[in-house]
Amino acid sequence: MSNAKKTGTILFLLIGVAVVIHAFSTDRTPEEFRLRELSPEEHAEADKFIETLSGYARKGAAAEFARHCEDPRARKTASSWYAMRKFSSSETHLTGIHSYEAKPERCRLHLENARGEIGTAICRRANDGSWKFLSFTFVTPEENQ
Repeated sequence: MSNAKKTGTILFLLIGVAVVIHAFSTDRTPEEFRLRELSPEEHAEADKFIETLSGYARKGAAAEFARHCEDPRARKTASSWYAMRKFSSSETHLTGIHSYEAKPERCRLHLENARGEIGTAICRRANDGSWKFLSFTFVTPEENQ
């Protein structure tokens, strides 16, 4: 048998093995990346929560803001506070929410302000059902392009 036939046979067998493995694999999205459907009530609660936090950031009410944070003393919370202050200096609104099935559940609240900046707040539900703030980041329109 020539080398070309041997190479072709081996490639054909490898492709066949890959097809069989793919057919029987559990190709499911891990729960930390699986989105869940939000009810209109949950959407309204999230909108109210992020509007409250944006108001605290606009006013400079750090103590009130910290009461809604999961860990007020974390370094990430402090940097998120400064980013939220800068972002919320102009009018903001919620543009979308992504909620993931992983435990503990985390939500991404997508925001946009009047200057066209796009922000993402990461929040979660506490055991008592209240919202807790984890972090915030944003990008300017120039960084977005």
